Amino acid sequence: MTPSSAGYFFEEPIPEPHCPVEPYYANDPFRPPINMVPKVLPWVIFLARTDDTVLVIGDVRVYRTGFLYSLFGWLRPGTEPQPPRDAPWEGPSRPQSGWLLDGRVKIGAKPNALSPGDQFAPGDPRAPRQAGCGSEDQGIAFAQRRWVYPLPVGQSLDLFFAWPERGIPERRIPVDLAEIMAAGPQTTVLWELPAPPETPDQGDGGRDALG
Repeated sequence: MTPSSAGYFFEEPIPEPHCPVEPYYANDPFRPPINMVPKVLPWVIFLARTDDTVLVIGDVRVYRTGFLYSLFGWLRPGTEPQPPRDAPWEGPSRPQSGWLLDGRVKIGAKPNALSPGDQFAPGDPRAPRQAGCGSEDQGIAFAQRRWVYPLPVGQSLDLFFAWPERGIPERRIPVDLAEIMAAGPQTTVLWELPAPPETPDQGDGGRDALG
């Protein structure tokens, strides 16, 4: 029997109609911009080191609209969670990181977490917040990527981190907010994004069709 693309068992596939779609380009505020080259800060901050766990902040990329950073972790071989297990960066046992702006605004503690006396009203779009941007797992080495947006503006910025399950309690490290703020305008905009395609007003068309 000679092989063929169609026969007794498999039918010839029916080609799907080609429906061209106009491309749509937009910067999502919850992610780094897609048309900019960031300013990369040469930061490698050792947060904690125990007998079996190391945490480091690095790969800090600053854009005009926020900054991306990575929380790297390494586990001593033999001390990693064993199957069945959640990945080290997921679930309730994951390492935690967040920021405190000007000693009052909590970024990443809880969704839109605000402290008493904060200069931002609840829901204020100027209030910085933090979003996840993916993770990597290599068993005993991993990375969490986090996006802080909009770019924090203020007098001071402190990094908070903790991983109680690995014997690392909550700790606080000040970072150079002025360096982050100065790096924002150094972002290279590659090109302006095209305007989104116009969509017809379906409401009016429907009323006209109905007479």
